[in-house]
Amino acid sequence: MVKRLKSEVPTEEAYEATKKKVAGFKAAYATIMYFTDTDIVKQLEHDFPLYADNFATWAEQAQGSAQLNTWVALANNGIGANLQHYNPIIDELVSDAFDIPQNWQLRAQMPFGSIEAPAQDKDYMDRTSQFKVFM
Repeated sequence: MVKRLKSEVPTEEAYEATKKKVAGFKAAYATIMYFTDTDIVKQLEHDFPLYADNFATWAEQAQGSAQLNTWVALANNGIGANLQHYNPIIDELVSDAFDIPQNWQLRAQMPFGSIEAPAQDKDYMDRTSQFKVFM
C-alpha cells in the first residue's frame, strides 16, 4: 500500500509523512474494513423502484452509522481508533489481498488499538459556521 501511495503524493516530504502515518496504522491491533455490497443496493433499487434513487444514499448513511457506532463501542472499551479513506486508491490491492468479491465496494478503513495520545482539537474548524440552530 505504501508503494501504491507514492504516486499519489506530490513531494518526497509528503511521501515520508504518508509512510509514517501508514506505519502507525500497521502498528494497530487490526483494521476494520467497511464495504458496501453493491449487488444488494442494486437489488433494492430494482425491487422498490419508487425509492430507487435513495438506496445509494441510504447505503452511505448505513455506512456512517456502522462506522460511528463501532468507533463509540471501541472508545467505550478504552480502545482507540481512527477512520481512513484510502479508497479507491487501494481498492484493487485490498481486493486481491483478501479475495474480496467484485460487488463489494470498499468505503473506509478503521485501524484500532491502544490510545497513544488523546485526539487533538480541530482548531481549523469554525464551529459558528458549521451548525445552525432554529428554534
